[in-house]
Amino acid sequence: MSIWKVMVLMWHTLVDVLLFVATFTFLKDTETPLKGKEGVGFHRKRFINRDLSMDDVKVVKNAFGCTVNDVLVGITSAALSRYLNRRYGEMDGAKNLPPNIRLRTTMLVNVRKNSGIHALAELMNGHGGARWGNRIGFTILRLPIAMFEDPVDYIRKGVEVSERKKNSLEAIFTYASGVLIVKLFGIKIAETLCHRIVSNTTVCFSSIPGPVEEIGFNDHPLVYIAPSVYGHPHAVTLHFQSYMNKIKLVVAVDELTVPDPKGLADDFVESLKLIKDATVKHSS
Repeated sequence: MSIWKVMVLMWHTLVDVLLFVATFTFLKDTETPLKGKEGVGFHRKRFINRDLSMDDVKVVKNAFGCTVNDVLVGITSAALSRYLNRRYGEMDGAKNLPPNIRLRTTMLVNVRKNSGIHALAELMNGHGGARWGNRIGFTILRLPIAMFEDPVDYIRKGVEVSERKKNSLEAIFTYASGVLIVKLFGIKIAETLCHRIVSNTTVCFSSIPGPVEEIGFNDHPLVYIAPSVYGHPHAVTLHFQSYMNKIKLVVAVDELTVPDPKGLADDFVESLKLIKDATVKHSS
């Protein structure tokens, strides 16, 4: 790695750390119809799932030379923009989104090195140097919220913000600082810090690659994998879980904040379709 790249990496990390501290202290997201109110973590949640075609995602991925996760960030930006545009129109008849919406997601990142299936097999047999457990840090990612005329602009913006975050050690910093805070001050202080940061953002986002071939449990084939979580102070939680040739989208919402969770989930399906069709059109 060149000296210039190291300097850029350190600069991006410094900026992200400062924004991380600012989010803990005072920097909050814009109050939108997706932002949960105080106590949202204790509200009842509705869980909705939708299937996204991995083939369609790969069409976009290959056209832009990016990753599946980059495409999912772009789809999320498009879907949330569609939903908010519709909600603002219902509330005050506005035809456009308000400008400069700050809508950020806490994106969970496992900073543990992937040891592979063979190392896992050795670990289960009591051998090898691999260790159990994940090492979860997170990055705070600002999603572009706008109504673009060309759907592929969401992918361009998604790739841009994702590449910027990849060139940062923010996830490693958040993991290491969390471990240090637990050791020095205890789990309660760490929980307060985490709760404050999550409360000041809008959405939780997770993308997990799964097996590419069918697997089973006790001789029963696994049809799909649909993970989610409950109890954190977000009104909207998004999980993308790939398995075989599909991506399962699981949307967990607080219905007091998002009264039409099925409509929100459908926005993701429609956004992928529009982006894929536009990508094919641009490529032809």
